Amino acid sequence: MQPVKYREKIPFHPFLLALYAPLALLAGNILQIRPGDALRSIGVFGLMGAAVYLLLRWRVKDWQRAAMYSSVSLLLFISYGQVLTVLKTVTLLGEIVGRHRYLIPAFLAIGGLAFWGVSRLGKHLKTISNAANILSLALVIFPLYQLAANTVMTAQNESRNAISVSGITVNGHESVTEKPDVYYIILDMYGRDDVLLERFRYDNSEFLAQLEDLGFVVAHCSVTNYNMTELSLASSFNMNYLETLGSQYTGGSKDRSGLPSLIHQSAVRSIFEQMGYRFINFETGFTFTEIRDADEFLVPSYVELENQKNPIRVNAFESLLIKTTAFVILSDVQTKWLTPVADALDTRRVHVVRELYLLDKLPILATEESPKFVYAHILIPHPPFVFTKDGVNLELPSSYGEDGKGPSAKDYSVGYRHQLDYINMRLIPILQQIVRDSKTPPVIILQGDHGVDPKRSLILNAYFLPGQENNPVWQEISPVNTFRVVFNTYFNGKFEILPDINYASKDKAPYDYRSVENNRVCNP
Repeated sequence: MQPVKYREKIPFHPFLLALYAPLALLAGNILQIRPGDALRSIGVFGLMGAAVYLLLRWRVKDWQRAAMYSSVSLLLFISYGQVLTVLKTVTLLGEIVGRHRYLIPAFLAIGGLAFWGVSRLGKHLKTISNAANILSLALVIFPLYQLAANTVMTAQNESRNAISVSGITVNGHESVTEKPDVYYIILDMYGRDDVLLERFRYDNSEFLAQLEDLGFVVAHCSVTNYNMTELSLASSFNMNYLETLGSQYTGGSKDRSGLPSLIHQSAVRSIFEQMGYRFINFETGFTFTEIRDADEFLVPSYVELENQKNPIRVNAFESLLIKTTAFVILSDVQTKWLTPVADALDTRRVHVVRELYLLDKLPILATEESPKFVYAHILIPHPPFVFTKDGVNLELPSSYGEDGKGPSAKDYSVGYRHQLDYINMRLIPILQQIVRDSKTPPVIILQGDHGVDPKRSLILNAYFLPGQENNPVWQEISPVNTFRVVFNTYFNGKFEILPDINYASKDKAPYDYRSVENNRVCNP
């Protein structure tokens, strides 16, 4: 008898199919997620694939048949959430097709038919199983190739960025006076007051008046230079439009791999560090806004969450993976005995801990060693909607909405207005304390990275620039000029002021810009 080849005796496609789900999701989101956040998911899915395979092998007593049954089961499992998302936009006879009540029976029926088909394969079973080995191997190789290619592209772009950024210097002498602390506070998705009034019927005049009473200059006609976070911050942190920083940031390109390093190793950071500043940053949950090699990278304690009855805490990657697989059934089913599961899958709780920590810690930094540059990226009023003027409220409309397509226009307005109430209420005393407790009057920039749809280009932009008899800020100032003004005003910089232009683009074509006009009329 001829010996059976190992790969034919024990097919490996179930194990690889199980790994494909987390690997593909990681490859598609690598610029926003730390690879380490996917390790637990890769391990869990690998063990799940092995467990299903071994269980069915024990049941049917045949490796080939068990492998095919396992792969069918795993394919249905890892595709369930994605099919659910697609079908939530489809209606039939007035009913939304994408509901668990319809999809679960349909998947069970498909699985039953597939199992029956496998049982009838007979002598063709081994051939099809070998083909499944090749297909599963190709599926896993593709995201691994994407991850490797991204690593290479990121390294190349980091090298190009370093050359571009190195040429951006103050071109003057440091201020002879005591250096002020500088706070760069980004309020994610904080729109301009006219947009808030027009879309949300939210009168923001009281908050703006409080800022002005504190000494801030509010740029009432300000626009962001780019309408997406990564592009906006990469530009403002390097005081330039992106096309001047490299050809990879021009029309036709879709490569975003260089944007994180433009934020992490920016010209602004380099200049401040050369002048002896300590760089301070906070954890946000998004890799491109986290500068983990800062002099101080501040992370909240999650002990309170871990000490709850349910000690499990999922990260953003795991939450996203859950929504793309049949695990979404557990997160959607609201029954008493599944409450611990629902709580574990609720990433809003981690978000609340991060935001509260940042807001509590920010004013305390005023008493710490100077000079320092503080970059605080606050994910408010951006969803998820969890804050009101009365504090945390996890009953606000979900940022995903009941049907997964996002909240209704009415619910979005409610949630966004509540978040504005909260951050406005928290910020004024924080800013007052920073000004009061700083030994040298600080520089504070309060800025939206972008606004809110449909006018994402119009942002809140306010400046606390002490000791200046002549206001260096104009009403149309945009983020590309923010640090040009700061360096020129306080450190004898010689930066040319650039035109204030807004470029809007879409997620799939980030560098295919269209210019957006600023129609608001402001007095100088």
